Amino acid sequence: MTYPHKDKVKIASSYCKLLWLLQQKVERCPNVRRMPKFCSHAPDSDSVDRIFFHLSCILGYYGIYFNLMSDQPDNLTHLIEPYGLSQEEAKIYLVLIQKGFLSALSISREIRMGRTKVYRILDKLIAKRLAEQKVDDMGMKFGATDPTKFNQLIAEREHEVASLQENLPQLIENLEKISWRKHEKTKVLYYKGIEGLKQIAYNSTRADKELLTYEIVNDMSEFVGQKFAEEMRREFVKNKVFVREMTWNKKFEAYTEVTELVSKYWETRYIDPKSFRMQSEALIYNDVYVIYNPLDKEVFGVEIYNADIANMQRQLFEYIWAQAKPLKIVSPQGKAVLEE
Repeated sequence: MTYPHKDKVKIASSYCKLLWLLQQKVERCPNVRRMPKFCSHAPDSDSVDRIFFHLSCILGYYGIYFNLMSDQPDNLTHLIEPYGLSQEEAKIYLVLIQKGFLSALSISREIRMGRTKVYRILDKLIAKRLAEQKVDDMGMKFGATDPTKFNQLIAEREHEVASLQENLPQLIENLEKISWRKHEKTKVLYYKGIEGLKQIAYNSTRADKELLTYEIVNDMSEFVGQKFAEEMRREFVKNKVFVREMTWNKKFEAYTEVTELVSKYWETRYIDPKSFRMQSEALIYNDVYVIYNPLDKEVFGVEIYNADIANMQRQLFEYIWAQAKPLKIVSPQGKAVLEE
């Protein structure tokens, strides 16, 4: 679209005034790269075309800047929500942390939310000690507390988790008493993928006193990751589960920082693959026999809950164990070698 010259002058003049207002707003914002200053009066006719072009570029700059500024609260909202705040609670908290003490009406206008709902959310923030209230000449106002209060939220959640963990054994025991599965003699559970193997590993931490294993890889961290593997080792120590491991590897490199497992709850022996070749890994504990293969393209595992099968596999393990050669543990982190 083209404009007559006199219309261009009017438009350019209006744009200059708008730019001047925008620039005043940006000048009040810290850490903003400044654009060249523009006059607030109408330009002369000789420079209209040039100004017309540059104004479109500069307005684009300011549009991007204000877009970025508006995205910042959204990014902070996503960071705050995992600490137990809803999206609406996070929005109000961010308004208060930025603006200071505000009335509920001001908050309502700021985030375009009904005042009644704002009051409800403020009550929740106050209960979480993330907001506080005061009364001045203008009435009741609300403000955000210091951000370090989030430390207290974490501490409270850690206490809640510790309490849940403490009560979990009793809960499981009581639920198992009334579960229909108690009368089920046999069941077979099938697992797929790495998450399935993690569930199998976690289930094995419930072993009563002893876990028997056939291993074809050096360490479970090779397929479930070091962090998860260390968590499982700590669970074995916590539950006092002694792990006896059969392997065809003649040595282990150091694999864990859970040194108490190595010194108190772990023994490993070597079996010559010519005598007994393991095609998959296996676990035996309680009335459970587990077989899985972490090296297949399609990772899978099967848990068989049956006392007769578990006892038969336990006898077979003990027979092979008696023929296997012990590995000597040479470091607290689990390094072990076969003494020829």
